[in-house]
Amino acid sequence: MTLPTGSVGVQARALAIRQALDHPRPWLHFPASLETAFRHWYVNGIRGARILLAIVVIALLVINSLSEWLIMRPDARFLPGAHFIQWGIEFPVIVLALVIHLSHRLRWLWDPALILAGFVIALGVEAQRVLGLTEGFELPALFAPVAIVSGAISARLRFWQALPAGVVFILAWSAIEIIHIGSIPQAANELFVGFVALSGTLVGLYGQEYQARRAWLQQEWNRLMAETDAMTLMPNRRVLTRLGSTLRARARSDPQAIALAVIDIDHFKRYNDQLGHDAGDDCIRRVGRALATQAHRELDLVCRLGGEEFVVVWHGRRAETLFTDAERCRQTVRDLAIPHPDGGDRPVTVSVGAVCIPASVDPDLDALYRCADAELYIAKRAGRDRCSVRHLQVSGPETIQAPAAVP
Repeated sequence: MTLPTGSVGVQARALAIRQALDHPRPWLHFPASLETAFRHWYVNGIRGARILLAIVVIALLVINSLSEWLIMRPDARFLPGAHFIQWGIEFPVIVLALVIHLSHRLRWLWDPALILAGFVIALGVEAQRVLGLTEGFELPALFAPVAIVSGAISARLRFWQALPAGVVFILAWSAIEIIHIGSIPQAANELFVGFVALSGTLVGLYGQEYQARRAWLQQEWNRLMAETDAMTLMPNRRVLTRLGSTLRARARSDPQAIALAVIDIDHFKRYNDQLGHDAGDDCIRRVGRALATQAHRELDLVCRLGGEEFVVVWHGRRAETLFTDAERCRQTVRDLAIPHPDGGDRPVTVSVGAVCIPASVDPDLDALYRCADAELYIAKRAGRDRCSVRHLQVSGPETIQAPAAVP
């Protein structure tokens, strides 16, 4: 699963993944923000195995029917009933589950279809056993549990799905066995073996899913760290580049005004030199968290490019609000009241350079960054702790030019 394109939720996702890695949950459930993504990844990963399983089961039905005709007496009275169960009930359900798994649109039905097919096959096998007993032909008692166990393991059913399904099956199977077997000790012995097989399956499915969850968390953490600043857990330059591609693709069908601000912490070198790198890192993290609150829409982005520099991208912002948006960033950091070692009542502040383009202009974040960076230096030369903004226009098909500064 790819990372969110904008800033909204990126830090929360990183914190949730790190917490899940550090404190694994034995009850096999992530916070809601992660659980949906994991299930999507898990079911897509096992889809191919389930499709293959359905094909194998159909092949086994064919082989079983042929063996019954060749090995058993063709006139065995239970065979018509057994073949009706196999081809009139089990086969259609297997085909239905196969068709459902071939469609991505029906992903939400994959697990229910698998569980239903498993029940139908297992209980169908048990029904054939009962038919055989009425005619003096005894099928192995554990055929049905073996079908359930092998199907659950091959299909990698999740533990909390397998547990209730397994309990329902063992109760139904137990009732059928007790009713149709005259010997209570024999029935009890068979039921115990079936219970042991099901218990072992559940333990195996638990371990299988636990390891799958750990592997997914590590994979997501590695992916997140590739596009996240490790110190602040904010998006990095790679996400900014990807956002540029997303905005250009979106502009073809839904053009929106784009604004970009470059923000730099004032006199940060003096802060770092006098208070130490640990204090400097903490300052950057606090400033980053404050600036992250300025991203509200899906494609808004706040990222750290390195050092004490941050970039904010606003999607769908009007030019009239550009100065207000930039000023809000500046004031948000000032309101943190982080003492600066220069003395006095002066807190840590930032300078902001911001530019925007109308919806009619093809968004080029590289060009916007260069223009906003130029505005940042205007703000710094003017005394720092202030904003400099411009509304940009396009000259020619690709070149962005900045007109006179907006007062």
